[in-house]
Amino acid sequence: MDAREISYVTALPLYVFTQKQVREALGIPHRRVEKLIRFDYDEVIAWVKRWSQEAEEQGIHAQIDPGEQRRSLQQALAALPV
Repeated sequence: MDAREISYVTALPLYVFTQKQVREALGIPHRRVEKLIRFDYDEVIAWVKRWSQEAEEQGIHAQIDPGEQRRSLQQALAALPV
């Protein structure tokens, strides 16, 4: 899947998958196919599960404010079905 597709199916912001620094900082699994960056859905979902578990173990909980129009990356990751 390309960045736009994985962003759509995970409902995470596109920049998380398109910006190299963000991908590397978060440890998002990806593959380079010549000049293209590709993502495997199952690997990304496994990464989300690991991220969620690590955040929970560290006592990090995504607080969701119903009045907020925007959500943080942490809230978006926490909202994914795991």
